[in-house]
Amino acid sequence: MSGLQSISGIAQDIAEAIKAAFSMDVEIVDKNLKRIAATGVAKNKIDQSMNFGTASNEVLKSGEVIVIKSNEHPICKICPGKGKCTYFGGIISPLFFNKKVIGTINLVSYDEMKMNQIYEKRQELIDFINKMGELLTSKIMERALYLEQKELMSELKKMVNTSPFGVISFDEDYKVKYFNPLAKEILNLNDLHDYLINKLFKDLSFSAFESLDTSDVYEGIVESVEGLQLSVTIHNFINSKGTKDFIIFIHPLFNKKVNKVNNVSISDIIGNSPKMKDVKVLAKKFSNSPSTILITGESGTGKDLIARAIHYESNRREKPFVVVNCGAIPDTLIESELFGYEKGAFTGANSYGKPGKFELANKGTIFLDEISTMPYYLQSRLLTAIQNRQIDRIGGTKTITLDVRIIAATNENLDMLVKNKKFRSDLFYRLNVLPIDLPPLRDRQKDILLISQHIIKKLNSFLGRSVQEMDDQTKELLLGYHWEGNIRELENVLEYAMNLLHPNDQIIKEEHLPYYIIDCKQQEKDGSSPQTIEKLERNQIAQLLNQWGDSLQAKQKISSTLGISISTLYRKIKRYDLHHYS
Repeated sequence: MSGLQSISGIAQDIAEAIKAAFSMDVEIVDKNLKRIAATGVAKNKIDQSMNFGTASNEVLKSGEVIVIKSNEHPICKICPGKGKCTYFGGIISPLFFNKKVIGTINLVSYDEMKMNQIYEKRQELIDFINKMGELLTSKIMERALYLEQKELMSELKKMVNTSPFGVISFDEDYKVKYFNPLAKEILNLNDLHDYLINKLFKDLSFSAFESLDTSDVYEGIVESVEGLQLSVTIHNFINSKGTKDFIIFIHPLFNKKVNKVNNVSISDIIGNSPKMKDVKVLAKKFSNSPSTILITGESGTGKDLIARAIHYESNRREKPFVVVNCGAIPDTLIESELFGYEKGAFTGANSYGKPGKFELANKGTIFLDEISTMPYYLQSRLLTAIQNRQIDRIGGTKTITLDVRIIAATNENLDMLVKNKKFRSDLFYRLNVLPIDLPPLRDRQKDILLISQHIIKKLNSFLGRSVQEMDDQTKELLLGYHWEGNIRELENVLEYAMNLLHPNDQIIKEEHLPYYIIDCKQQEKDGSSPQTIEKLERNQIAQLLNQWGDSLQAKQKISSTLGISISTLYRKIKRYDLHHYS
C-alpha cells in the first residue's frame, strides 16, 4: 500500500474541501498515476489509473508545477491522448514526502470558463494546493508513525508475554494497567484489570512505591494472596502524561508445577543396600522436623539429592528450596549472599538493597552445601541465624525473623576441623542435631548395578543412544572397583564408555571402559600395588590413541572424551613420552 493509499479517506476529504472552496474539481494521483481521491465526474474513477496522465507523469519526474491553459500547452502536444482528452486545462502540483515526489494534486477544468478562472487565480490556487499537500504528507507521517508504534507495541507485547517473569504494570493510583499471561498464572487469577496492588500481594505496602525515585529499583520477597512466595523487582518511570507508572517483575521462589522436574522423593533414591535403607528411614523421620540436619559423606555420594528429597517429603514442599554452595562463593561475597544488604551498604551495592539466601528461603528450606568452607569469621553470625532464626542485612538496622529449616552438608571431618580450630565447636553442635551419614559407593556394592542402569537410562536421553545393558565382564569390573569418586565417578565412567560405543551398539563391554578400571582388576589378580594416577592417565591416553589413531580429528575426539582441551592433551602426550603419537 502506497503512502497516499494509507490515508485515502483523508485525501478524499481534502479533495472535497478544495472543491468547496473554489468550486473546481480535484484529482489526487499517486506515483503510479492511480486516482486516490477525486470529485466530479472523476469520482467514479477512484482506484483506477489515468488513461494517459502525461502531465502528472511529467510533474512526478520534475517536481515542478505545471499550469495548463489550453490543450495547446507543450505537454499536451506530446500526449498520446491528444484530441481525446476531456480536460481543458488545470494545475498539476507535486506532492512531496521525505523530499521525494509521491503523487500529484490536480485542479482540473472541463470547460473554457473554468479554465480561465484557474489561470487568473493560478498563484493563489497553487499556494492553497501546496498547503493542502503539506497537510496530506503530515497525515502520511502520522500514519507511518502510528503503524511503527503499533508494530513496536506488538513486538514489545510479544516479548513481555513470552518473558520468563510475570509482568504487571500499575498506574500512579496503584491500579493494574497491563499484565502478561504468566503473571495471571502465577497469581492464579483469571483477570487482573483494575486490581489494586494490595489486593494482589499481602505484604507489599504502598510505601515501597512512594519512596522510589525514577532511578531506583525495589527488590524484595512478598507473598501473593494465594500464599505463594514471590521475588519481586519494581521499576518506575514517568509516562507521557508526566505521572509515575510502575512495572513489577514477579517470579515464584518455588512453584510445584514449574519445578516438577527437580522434585525427588525419598523412595526415588536408588539403593537397596542395608546402609542406604537406614539412610532413607532416617531421612523420612527427619523430613518434617524443624531441627537442623547435617548430611555427611564423601564427595559424589549424593548429599544434595538427599537434601532435596527431605525437603520434598516435608510439609514445606510447596515453599522454596534454596541451595547455597558455600565453597563456590568468594569469601568477600558470601556474607551478602547469605544475609543480603541494604541500600548503599557498600560500593557497588544495588540501589535499593538485595535480599539474601536466607530471606529467599523463608518458610522453606535452605541447603548449605560444603559448610566446612564457611569462613571462620562468619561462622558466629551463621550460628546466630540458626539459633534465633533471625538475620540482619548488611548495613541494616531491622532484624528479620524467618521461618526456615536448615540442612547442611560436608564431605570433610568436622570433628577434626573443630580440633584444629578451623571450625567453631558451637556451630558444629548446632548443625549436628539430626545427623545423616551417607555411605561411600564401595560400601554399598549391592547398589552399583542398580545405579548404573539408572545412569545409562539418563545418558541414553542425553547422548541420543539406546544402550540396554552391560555384559558380565563389565559388571564384574564395576563391582570390583574401589570408586573413590563415588556416584559421580561412576557417572563419568559410564558416559565415557557410551561415547566409545558405535551409534547402534546397545551393550557396554569391557573394551569400552577406561583403562584404569580394567587395570585395577588386573592388579588385584597380580597382587601388585595400585598404579599412580599419572600412570593410569598415561595408559588411558595411550589406549585411546591406539584405538582411534593420531590424526587431529582423533585427538579432538580424545580430548572431548577426557574433558580436556586439545592443547592440554598435547602437553600430556609430551609429558608421558608418547611422542610417537604427536
